[in-house]
Amino acid sequence: MTSPDETPRPKAGFWRRFFIFLAVGAVGTAGSLFAKSNPLPMGGRIIVVVIGSVSIALVLTFLVPLLDRRGREAAKK
Repeated sequence: MTSPDETPRPKAGFWRRFFIFLAVGAVGTAGSLFAKSNPLPMGGRIIVVVIGSVSIALVLTFLVPLLDRRGREAAKK
């Protein structure tokens, strides 16, 4: 059993990156969904914007540091 001092905590940059990507995902998803030719009703559009922006934020939050780490490792070689 670990003491409270030993529990791993996410870096502060994780949440900053997550919310930045969440905003970017929301803007991108909303921009594509609120076009005039979209047949979804307003409630459906809002649900899709929320799901799309959260999924984009999660993917980018974990993908960007992974690619950055691999890039730094490749640059060292």
